[in-house]
Amino acid sequence: MTRVHVESYDDTGARREISGKAADVIAELMSEGITTVVYLPRRMYDFHCLDPISGGKTLFVGTVEDYSADAWKVTQTDGTSEFVAKSQAVVFQCEVDEIETPQQGLGEFAGDAQ
Repeated sequence: MTRVHVESYDDTGARREISGKAADVIAELMSEGITTVVYLPRRMYDFHCLDPISGGKTLFVGTVEDYSADAWKVTQTDGTSEFVAKSQAVVFQCEVDEIETPQQGLGEFAGDAQ
């Protein structure tokens, strides 16, 4: 069972399953007010009815309940629910108002240099 409490950008990439691009997407979603992002391995895509975020097959937005010792219940805004194995899923739970990505920091640095 993996739940990651996200307080900074580094927390989004704390799991080896998460690429740099996915970490950026998670941080961006959380900065837009999304509080929970669920990662499921690509091989699990055909085994559930959840809609991934645009452009991918591994990240999902929804609310998460601790359903049992072995499963999370993920519910999306359209009411679609699915039980996902805790052994397969990583739940990222936002604990702050904004997550600064490395790209944001570079943009601010470039702005300061002008």
